[in-house]
Amino acid sequence: MKILFAFIAGVFCVSAQAAQMFGNWEVSELKDLRVARVGGAAGSTAGVMCTPSEKTCSAFISIDFSCEDGASYPVMLNSNVGAYSSTGVCASSGDSYYLLIDDFNATISAFESGGEVGFAFPLKSGQFRVLRFNCQGATAAIKLARTLPKTATTPRNPASQVL
Repeated sequence: MKILFAFIAGVFCVSAQAAQMFGNWEVSELKDLRVARVGGAAGSTAGVMCTPSEKTCSAFISIDFSCEDGASYPVMLNSNVGAYSSTGVCASSGDSYYLLIDDFNATISAFESGGEVGFAFPLKSGQFRVLRFNCQGATAAIKLARTLPKTATTPRNPASQVL
């Protein structure tokens, strides 16, 4: 999992020219990994990372507090389609921390609701940390992230054809 998040960190560093925008969402690609993400307050991000050739995707959120690699943490999500509780598994890359949200389908429904999505995390202090994201453009961005890239076709050189 740590390797996967190192790839995410690399994708986030890809220039804006290499990314495609869909509303507030951005889709970046690094090798076979595609990341559809949206930025929120305080530099947080949420989104989906997919490896289309393996037909796998994971929903994630970057968090601005530390967590222990591999540990599970409770998460509450609220959107136009309702509220639900789930868990997230922590992964870190350098000083960046992420949670992979366990309930992928419910998270995708929330992202694709088109409204605002809020994630709430209980803290040791008894407080909650809430991160909110605008999901305008999520449906198109997630669809692209889940789609295999088109393979480039090389034009045939007529001079090299065997008759």
